[in-house]
Amino acid sequence: MPEQVADLAVIGLGTFGSMAAWRATRRSGVRVVGLDTYVGAHSHGSYAGESRLYRSLYHEGSRYVPLLQESDRLWGELEALTGAGLLLRTGVLTVSPPDRPELAGVFASAAGFGLPHEVLDTAELARRFPQHRLSGGEIGVLDPRGGVLRSEAAVHAAQTAARAAGARLHGGNGVTAVDLTTDPVTVHTRSGTVRAGKVVVATGSTRQPLVPVPGLPPLVRRRLLLTWFLADRPADFAPSVFPAFLRDHGPVHLFGAPTLDGATVKVATTDVWGDVPVDQDLPGAPSRRQLSAFGATVAGLLPGLGPEPVRVSVHQDVYTPDRTPLVVSGPDPRAVVVTGFSGHGFKMAPAVGELAVALALGERTDSPFAVGGRPTGTRIEEGVA
Repeated sequence: MPEQVADLAVIGLGTFGSMAAWRATRRSGVRVVGLDTYVGAHSHGSYAGESRLYRSLYHEGSRYVPLLQESDRLWGELEALTGAGLLLRTGVLTVSPPDRPELAGVFASAAGFGLPHEVLDTAELARRFPQHRLSGGEIGVLDPRGGVLRSEAAVHAAQTAARAAGARLHGGNGVTAVDLTTDPVTVHTRSGTVRAGKVVVATGSTRQPLVPVPGLPPLVRRRLLLTWFLADRPADFAPSVFPAFLRDHGPVHLFGAPTLDGATVKVATTDVWGDVPVDQDLPGAPSRRQLSAFGATVAGLLPGLGPEPVRVSVHQDVYTPDRTPLVVSGPDPRAVVVTGFSGHGFKMAPAVGELAVALALGERTDSPFAVGGRPTGTRIEEGVA
């Protein structure tokens, strides 16, 4: 690769890097170069595995709602630009005992921003969504603005839109080092260099950030085990009648989506497969015994699904200790790092990409995300996003 010169280099073209590259091209005259080890969208990213949920009622905290609302708008913009269908509004149904703290977060989001929702008592929940076997006492909260994002297609669409607007995206060209002692910044790749005024580092879950960030909390990787189950009657799990869902039952937390292929239903869980430091390799797929045990749990709560997963997809994400994501600059404000989205970042990716670009280009000087419990500027709790 001949030496490249850019106003902004985006390192990593997965969930957040692809969105940052696209959003940067919406600025007139900004020269954008994107770099990634892989060519295009691929099966190794944290976004892989068919779909991710989009929720407007956010149990993680109403502080995220402004990001979600901005992302909702930008998902529509990306669909209009590319012609890709990315957000399928199936609704998202939360099924939980009424005293769960997560449900309090859902109601806080709805109340704080006047978001539409339906509350279903146990009888109404059973009547409208008999696919869920209830044990008694659960209620449902339906988020009609929620739905399912086609995650791989979304990353591909953002890359396509960025490239069409003039970004130079170089896949198959991993970055080996970022030199902040030079002006402009020098980005070294396996086949050449890029000299850029600013950089956004969004290397995802595959490695430590390439630039130092003092106070960065310890990061761990977690396996995201996605599983698909055959439906006895696929029509009962079609998007028109079976919303995407979150389900809390005792210690079990499930999330899933309706059938997108007319045969299988995606049901998954998190936080039960163990943590791995970011500098160590992840283990492979869980054992058959573990998968069978999980399948039995799923069959108990969704009896219309087969007892064993017929498809398994193992991915990873980077978690911070308190699951607060990071969009921060280090001592050198020319470099912005995006990391630690802790399993709940994809839905807000367009707005995060926009934020990272705005920080890098000096359009704003504060990030709503904290580092090590200390604010880097205006905190997200204040609703600035």
